[in-house]
Amino acid sequence: MKRNDLFATVRLPASWQEIPQGEQYCTLLGDFFAPYFSTVAEEQFLQLGGLSGEIPCAPHCHQIILHPEIHENLTALSARPNFSVIQAEFTALPFVQGSINACLLANTLNFCADPYVLLREILRVLSDDGYLFVSLFNPYNPTMLKNAFGIGQHAVPFYLRFPHLIVQWLEQRGFRLQLQQNLSLSKNDRTFAPFSILIAQKQTYRVISADPQLNFNSTKELATATAFRRIKEH
Repeated sequence: MKRNDLFATVRLPASWQEIPQGEQYCTLLGDFFAPYFSTVAEEQFLQLGGLSGEIPCAPHCHQIILHPEIHENLTALSARPNFSVIQAEFTALPFVQGSINACLLANTLNFCADPYVLLREILRVLSDDGYLFVSLFNPYNPTMLKNAFGIGQHAVPFYLRFPHLIVQWLEQRGFRLQLQQNLSLSKNDRTFAPFSILIAQKQTYRVISADPQLNFNSTKELATATAFRRIKEH
Protein backbone atom coordinates (compact mmCIF):
# COMPACT_ATOMS: atom_id res chain seq x y z
CA MET A 1 0.00 0.00 0.00
CA LYS A 2 1.33 3.41 -0.96
CA ARG A 3 1.94 6.03 1.73
CA ASN A 4 -0.87 8.33 0.53
CA ASP A 5 -3.28 5.41 0.26
CA LEU A 6 -2.44 4.36 3.82
CA PHE A 7 -3.11 7.82 5.24
CA ALA A 8 -6.39 7.92 3.35
CA THR A 9 -7.54 4.89 5.38
CA VAL A 10 -6.95 6.56 8.77
CA ARG A 11 -10.35 7.03 10.39
CA LEU A 12 -11.25 8.30 13.85
CA PRO A 13 -12.76 5.38 15.81
CA ALA A 14 -15.98 5.99 17.67
CA SER A 15 -15.33 3.22 20.18
CA TRP A 16 -12.48 1.21 21.71
CA GLN A 17 -14.27 -1.88 20.41
CA GLU A 18 -12.97 -1.00 16.94
CA ILE A 19 -9.35 -1.41 18.12
CA PRO A 20 -7.65 -4.75 18.91
CA GLN A 21 -7.55 -5.16 22.72
CA GLY A 22 -9.49 -1.91 22.86
CA GLU A 23 -11.61 -2.77 25.88
CA GLN A 24 -8.49 -3.67 27.88
CA TYR A 25 -6.83 -0.44 26.79
CA CYS A 26 -9.89 1.59 27.78
CA THR A 27 -9.86 0.06 31.26
CA LEU A 28 -6.10 0.57 31.55
CA LEU A 29 -6.32 4.27 30.69
CA GLY A 30 -9.37 4.82 32.85
CA ASP A 31 -7.72 3.29 35.91
CA PHE A 32 -4.53 5.27 35.34
CA PHE A 33 -6.17 8.66 34.84
CA ALA A 34 -8.78 8.29 37.61
CA PRO A 35 -6.66 9.75 40.46
CA TYR A 36 -5.69 12.74 38.29
CA PHE A 37 -9.25 13.38 37.10
CA SER A 38 -10.41 13.63 40.71
CA THR A 39 -8.31 16.78 41.18
CA VAL A 40 -10.13 18.69 38.42
CA ALA A 41 -12.49 21.42 39.62
CA GLU A 42 -16.23 20.85 39.36
CA GLU A 43 -16.52 22.52 35.98
CA GLN A 44 -16.40 21.68 32.25
CA PHE A 45 -14.49 18.53 31.25
CA LEU A 46 -14.08 18.08 27.48
CA GLN A 47 -13.49 14.62 25.98
CA LEU A 48 -12.53 14.79 22.31
CA GLY A 49 -13.42 11.73 20.24
CA GLY A 50 -15.28 8.54 20.98
CA LEU A 51 -12.23 6.90 22.54
CA SER A 52 -12.00 9.74 25.07
CA GLY A 53 -15.75 9.62 25.62
CA GLU A 54 -15.71 5.99 26.72
CA ILE A 55 -13.09 6.58 29.42
CA PRO A 56 -14.75 7.34 32.79
CA CYS A 57 -13.91 10.88 33.82
CA ALA A 58 -14.58 12.95 36.91
CA PRO A 59 -18.25 12.26 37.84
CA HIS A 60 -18.51 15.62 39.63
CA CYS A 61 -17.80 17.51 36.39
CA HIS A 62 -20.00 18.31 33.42
CA GLN A 63 -18.57 15.91 30.85
CA ILE A 64 -18.75 17.11 27.25
CA ILE A 65 -18.03 14.51 24.56
CA LEU A 66 -17.33 15.93 21.11
CA HIS A 67 -17.08 13.82 17.96
CA PRO A 68 -17.48 14.65 14.25
CA GLU A 69 -20.22 12.02 13.98
CA ILE A 70 -22.66 10.77 16.59
CA HIS A 71 -22.65 6.99 16.95
CA GLU A 72 -24.80 4.66 19.05
CA ASN A 73 -22.28 4.32 21.86
CA LEU A 74 -22.06 8.10 22.19
CA THR A 75 -25.85 8.46 22.14
CA ALA A 76 -26.03 5.99 25.03
CA LEU A 77 -23.49 8.04 26.99
CA SER A 78 -25.52 11.22 26.53
CA ALA A 79 -28.35 9.68 28.58
CA ARG A 80 -26.20 9.73 31.72
CA PRO A 81 -26.36 12.59 34.25
CA ASN A 82 -23.93 15.46 33.66
CA PHE A 83 -23.13 14.26 30.12
CA SER A 84 -23.45 16.19 26.89
CA VAL A 85 -22.61 14.88 23.42
CA ILE A 86 -21.85 17.40 20.69
CA GLN A 87 -21.30 16.86 16.98
CA ALA A 88 -18.58 19.19 15.72
CA GLU A 89 -15.21 19.28 13.99
CA PHE A 90 -11.99 19.34 16.00
CA THR A 91 -10.64 22.19 13.90
CA ALA A 92 -13.33 24.59 15.17
CA LEU A 93 -14.36 23.73 18.72
CA PRO A 94 -17.75 25.34 19.51
CA PHE A 95 -16.66 26.89 22.82
CA VAL A 96 -15.69 30.39 23.86
CA GLN A 97 -12.16 31.17 24.93
CA GLY A 98 -11.19 29.86 28.38
CA SER A 99 -14.47 28.01 28.99
CA ILE A 100 -13.08 24.48 29.43
CA ASN A 101 -11.34 23.41 32.64
CA ALA A 102 -9.89 20.09 31.49
CA CYS A 103 -9.53 18.20 28.23
CA LEU A 104 -8.88 14.52 27.51
CA LEU A 105 -7.31 13.38 24.24
CA ALA A 106 -7.37 9.59 24.42
CA ASN A 107 -5.31 8.82 21.31
CA THR A 108 -7.24 11.49 19.43
CA LEU A 109 -3.99 12.92 18.04
CA ASN A 110 -3.20 9.52 16.47
CA PHE A 111 -6.23 9.89 14.21
CA CYS A 112 -5.97 13.62 13.51
CA ALA A 113 -4.25 14.61 10.25
CA ASP A 114 -3.00 17.92 11.67
CA PRO A 115 -2.58 17.55 15.45
CA TYR A 116 -1.35 21.10 15.95
CA VAL A 117 -4.54 22.64 14.58
CA LEU A 118 -6.42 20.69 17.24
CA LEU A 119 -3.92 21.63 19.95
CA ARG A 120 -4.26 25.31 19.05
CA GLU A 121 -8.02 25.03 19.48
CA ILE A 122 -7.51 23.37 22.87
CA LEU A 123 -5.12 26.15 23.85
CA ARG A 124 -7.84 28.67 22.96
CA VAL A 125 -10.74 27.07 24.86
CA LEU A 126 -8.79 25.82 27.90
CA SER A 127 -9.05 28.02 30.98
CA ASP A 128 -6.05 29.46 32.80
CA ASP A 129 -4.49 26.66 34.85
CA GLY A 130 -6.64 24.12 32.96
CA TYR A 131 -5.44 20.55 32.53
CA LEU A 132 -4.70 18.59 29.37
CA PHE A 133 -4.62 14.78 29.56
CA VAL A 134 -3.14 12.95 26.56
CA SER A 135 -2.56 9.34 25.65
CA LEU A 136 -0.70 8.35 22.49
CA PHE A 137 0.17 5.03 20.92
CA ASN A 138 3.84 4.53 21.71
CA PRO A 139 5.66 4.85 18.35
CA TYR A 140 8.43 2.58 19.65
CA ASN A 141 6.12 -0.31 20.47
CA PRO A 142 6.57 -2.99 17.75
CA THR A 143 2.88 -3.94 17.68
CA MET A 144 1.73 -0.34 17.50
CA LEU A 145 4.26 0.38 14.78
CA LYS A 146 2.80 -2.45 12.68
CA ASN A 147 -0.73 -1.25 13.32
CA ALA A 148 0.17 2.27 12.24
CA PHE A 149 1.15 0.94 8.82
CA GLY A 150 -1.84 -1.38 8.55
CA ILE A 151 0.21 -4.55 8.98
CA GLY A 152 -1.82 -7.36 10.49
CA GLN A 153 -5.25 -8.89 10.05
CA HIS A 154 -7.03 -6.58 12.48
CA ALA A 155 -4.71 -3.59 12.31
CA VAL A 156 -6.25 -0.12 12.57
CA PRO A 157 -4.03 2.42 10.74
CA PHE A 158 -3.18 5.63 12.56
CA TYR A 159 -0.66 8.46 12.49
CA LEU A 160 2.52 8.05 14.52
CA ARG A 161 2.86 10.88 17.03
CA PHE A 162 6.09 11.33 18.97
CA PRO A 163 5.53 12.46 22.58
CA HIS A 164 8.60 14.69 22.77
CA LEU A 165 7.34 16.79 19.84
CA ILE A 166 3.94 17.25 21.49
CA VAL A 167 5.66 18.20 24.77
CA GLN A 168 7.91 20.68 22.98
CA TRP A 169 4.93 22.35 21.31
CA LEU A 170 3.02 22.61 24.59
CA GLU A 171 5.95 23.99 26.58
CA GLN A 172 6.60 26.65 23.96
CA ARG A 173 3.07 27.88 24.53
CA GLY A 174 3.17 28.12 28.29
CA PHE A 175 2.09 24.65 29.37
CA ARG A 176 3.88 23.01 32.28
CA LEU A 177 4.45 19.28 31.88
CA GLN A 178 3.37 17.48 35.04
CA LEU A 179 3.76 13.88 33.94
CA GLN A 180 5.24 11.92 31.06
CA GLN A 181 5.52 8.15 31.14
CA ASN A 182 4.77 4.97 29.25
CA LEU A 183 1.85 2.79 30.26
CA SER A 184 1.54 -0.94 29.71
CA LEU A 185 -0.83 -3.78 30.50
CA SER A 186 2.20 -5.40 32.10
CA LYS A 187 4.29 -3.66 34.77
CA ASN A 188 7.42 -5.48 33.63
CA ASP A 189 8.11 -3.57 30.43
CA ARG A 190 7.41 0.14 30.09
CA THR A 191 10.03 0.96 27.45
CA PHE A 192 7.97 -0.65 24.69
CA ALA A 193 4.61 -0.14 26.38
CA PRO A 194 1.64 0.45 24.05
CA PHE A 195 0.89 3.93 25.41
CA SER A 196 2.68 7.16 26.16
CA ILE A 197 0.96 9.41 28.71
CA LEU A 198 1.22 13.19 29.01
CA ILE A 199 -0.38 15.44 31.62
CA ALA A 200 0.16 19.18 31.24
CA GLN A 201 -1.27 22.31 32.84
CA LYS A 202 -1.82 25.59 31.09
CA GLN A 203 0.17 28.20 32.99
CA THR A 204 -0.62 31.90 33.26
CA TYR A 205 1.77 34.25 35.05
CA ARG A 206 1.15 37.76 36.31
CA VAL A 207 4.25 39.96 35.93
CA ILE A 208 4.39 42.96 38.29
CA SER A 209 7.28 45.41 38.31
CA ALA A 210 7.98 48.66 40.15
CA ASP A 211 10.21 49.88 37.32
CA PRO A 212 8.31 52.69 35.52
CA GLN A 213 10.42 52.15 32.41
CA LEU A 214 8.67 48.83 31.81
CA ASN A 215 5.88 50.22 29.69
CA PHE A 216 3.71 47.15 29.36
CA ASN A 217 0.60 46.56 31.46
CA SER A 218 1.79 44.84 34.62
CA THR A 219 -1.64 43.32 35.22
CA LYS A 220 -1.71 41.61 31.86
CA GLU A 221 -1.42 37.86 32.10
CA LEU A 222 1.53 36.52 30.14
CA ALA A 223 3.02 33.12 29.43
CA THR A 224 6.49 32.71 30.95
CA ALA A 225 8.44 32.88 27.71
CA THR A 226 6.58 36.02 26.58
CA ALA A 227 7.00 37.75 29.93
CA PHE A 228 10.73 37.29 30.10
CA ARG A 229 11.17 38.28 26.46
CA ARG A 230 9.31 41.54 27.09
CA ILE A 231 11.44 42.32 30.14
CA LYS A 232 14.64 41.61 28.23
CA GLU A 233 13.63 43.98 25.44
CA HIS A 234 13.49 46.84 27.94
